[in-house]
Amino acid sequence: MIACNSSEQKPSIRAARPNSISKSRDTSFYQQGEKILLLAYPDFIEEIKGNSIIFKDKTVMKYDDSISNKSWVQLLSSPSIKDQFTFPYIKGPMKFHPEKNDDPGRIRNEAFFKKMYGNSEEEVKKNLVEIAWLLNTLHQTITITRIIKVNDNLSAISDELDKLPAIINYVSHRGRTF
Repeated sequence: MIACNSSEQKPSIRAARPNSISKSRDTSFYQQGEKILLLAYPDFIEEIKGNSIIFKDKTVMKYDDSISNKSWVQLLSSPSIKDQFTFPYIKGPMKFHPEKNDDPGRIRNEAFFKKMYGNSEEEVKKNLVEIAWLLNTLHQTITITRIIKVNDNLSAISDELDKLPAIINYVSHRGRTF
């Protein structure tokens, strides 16, 4: 792929990232899933012992279903919690052109997220709060979860975006959050 770096006018070539579903999976990220969960959800997860996620309320979920070499359809339809770490989020400038289906965050274990955010519409609504969205430029509000301080983080993002009025056309038509 040929791309132009915005700070330079010279084109650069980006190599394709290996297809993470194949044997060339990014194992460093995939194997760190347990640590990432403990860091991301300290108010919910007590510990991960063996193949079990033990929540603060003492409920337990299986982390890995031990099925290897899942197809893309299997990853989408019946992922383990570990499968959610198949594709890492890459911080900073892209070094690779994403392959087909290289989609961080798309593989989701529904039972895990229902446990974290609510198993029903009523349970989810209990944790929703309104925040200002681009208060100085758009004067809007967004309803978003307060679980793991998503509302605080999105408020901080809104404050930063509000300082960049040139991008208003890119952030004024936001998607839904529920």
